Amino acid sequence: MYFEFEKWLASKNMGRYRNETITEWIRRLDLDKIIDQKRLQIYMKARYRDTNTTDEEYRKYKGNIQLMKKDITQHLKNIRKGQGF
Repeated sequence: MYFEFEKWLASKNMGRYRNETITEWIRRLDLDKIIDQKRLQIYMKARYRDTNTTDEEYRKYKGNIQLMKKDITQHLKNIRKGQGF
């Protein structure tokens, strides 16, 4: 799931650099200003988790990614509007 999310972000020119940590990536793109901190924490916790998730945890994580995509998509639309596209 997180690989698909990061691939989606890369398609928006918001991808994470090869040796960049999640924290560095979030700071570089100011994602903490676009995405709610709680959602970012959920993403980071699940991304680096070393145990299997329950079905409920997976559903929450998947929903969280969908909400982050929505936030980012809206942010990109706002940027385009501001630039007269």
